[in-house]
Amino acid sequence: MKFFEYFRMSRSAFNLLLQKIDPLIRPSVLNYRRDFISSKEKLVLTLRFLATGASFADLAFRFNMGRATVRKSIMQIVKAINCKLEEIVMPKQNLSSWMKISDEFLQKWNFPNCLGAVDGKHIRMFAPNNSGSMDFNYKKFFSNIQMAVVDASYKFVIVTIGAHGSNADPSVFAASNFDKAWKQCPQQLKVPADRCLPGTQTPQPFVLVGDEAFGLSYNLLTPYSGNCLPTSERIFNYRLSRARRLVESAFGMLAHTWRILLKSLEVQPALGKLIVLCCCILHNYIKLNMKELKNNIREVQTHDPSAYVNHEARMAQPGLTAVTIRNSFAEWFINEGNLPFQYSRV
Repeated sequence: MKFFEYFRMSRSAFNLLLQKIDPLIRPSVLNYRRDFISSKEKLVLTLRFLATGASFADLAFRFNMGRATVRKSIMQIVKAINCKLEEIVMPKQNLSSWMKISDEFLQKWNFPNCLGAVDGKHIRMFAPNNSGSMDFNYKKFFSNIQMAVVDASYKFVIVTIGAHGSNADPSVFAASNFDKAWKQCPQQLKVPADRCLPGTQTPQPFVLVGDEAFGLSYNLLTPYSGNCLPTSERIFNYRLSRARRLVESAFGMLAHTWRILLKSLEVQPALGKLIVLCCCILHNYIKLNMKELKNNIREVQTHDPSAYVNHEARMAQPGLTAVTIRNSFAEWFINEGNLPFQYSRV
């Protein structure tokens, strides 16, 4: 327990992480002078930096190192984690992995044909040089935006970091490569073909869920607006909120585990982006158990791109619009997908 509190992960997870990144961070001999800071010490230093948000000066005092050495070691570990673990814990999705996410949303949260919950988070930072008001957001502080899609187990599926804080979440998402491919060429993302909701006969698309700011579209469901809504629409809003809150909960877990995200990042934006990505990767890493991690590592090592080609390009059904799709989900929630407790929540 003490180990977990200090490093935010189990001893076995720590050892596996060290084993994976060690080839990239192992001390080297340069000009006959040995770097006596071991790989393990560098990893400990970095995890405490991310877990506490302590400054480089504070960590230099605690670990009896020079401030420049602390900064260099942390940058080295962050880059190594991003390089070695991103493909393992946040891989590019394929047909089978999308279907697994959808099945988990149905089993855990009773929301069919859902591939993720999307939202944005402002990462507080000091004003970059010559940035003007581009990074000054509506909450009256400087920030970059982290846009993410989260699965049914609070793990990050897609992460986009670095948009100016003055932008709105929907515009950041719309400008991302993921959203462009999601809307224009879903076969590139290996998105499954439309599938009938359980107990129905009309195929419906696989969707993301988001709040009202994102705007309703063919493949992104948002709540009905207004106050005096009929029962089916209020039930839909509740069920959508139940699935959408996963991304907000994931952001909360992320920030309270890696508490550097609760403070203003005292680094340049480029390094800040690497740090935020590293926190997301470590968040997924500690969410996976050791068996899943080893399976993911094995899959990456035996990666065969041809095995992940989705030959079923998703085609829009004739006459199927965003409004009719949302209405179909709303009808399913009060009929085939009815939950006994949902009426007491609206």
